Amino acid sequence: MKKCTKTRLLLFLTIMMLFLFSGCKNVESQLMIDMVKGDLNALYLNECDDAYLKLCDMTKEDINELYEDGIKSEAEYFCYYWGIIDDGEVTYTDLDENLQKEIYEICDTISKKTKFKVKSAVQQDRESYSVKVIVSPMDVMEKANILYDSYEPLNEFWAKTENVDYMTIPSEEYLALRNEYGFIMVEIIKEVLPELGYMDEKSLNIQVELIDDYWTTNEDDLATFYEYHLSYPQ
Repeated sequence: MKKCTKTRLLLFLTIMMLFLFSGCKNVESQLMIDMVKGDLNALYLNECDDAYLKLCDMTKEDINELYEDGIKSEAEYFCYYWGIIDDGEVTYTDLDENLQKEIYEICDTISKKTKFKVKSAVQQDRESYSVKVIVSPMDVMEKANILYDSYEPLNEFWAKTENVDYMTIPSEEYLALRNEYGFIMVEIIKEVLPELGYMDEKSLNIQVELIDDYWTTNEDDLATFYEYHLSYPQ
């Protein structure tokens, strides 16, 4: 159960859902900044005002549902990155319900600490604007990575399971060990969470494009923001 070193994946579900509610018809140019800011607030902070809801013809309940789906996707990635789940033997929903809840709450807490500024919007042509965004990457996973190798409960777990053959043990025992390891990872994150800080700011441009008569934020640019906002060690 070593940490997964796989390059961080795009949260397709989250991005596609955002793609659905960010399309807005007949938007004036001065609203481009508000549109991008509203998208990011909704996706990462679960915040929206009446003007944004009207602009996108959505309800607060709609936004909350999309936000929760995004946090579930982030929780699943968290488990995959740290090796709590794998490529099929154990999935996120196989985990102990209390562990799922703890991880969800951690991801929710971290997401709501996302920090960014939407600075300006420049018209590129009749069908696109470039909106400049400054994001401050959070360092909590970097700090967890530092603690990882010296965390005593985790070292005790490694010692206890050193001779376990994960290929042959019963599936119930395998899942129990995954859960035990997962709860240890939760404690590591909880230990460093109060020290959450921000790394050097990163700048990106998010394109807003007119597609089929609707103004829509570019999903590749949203994916870049996603990769920037929370730094996972590679």
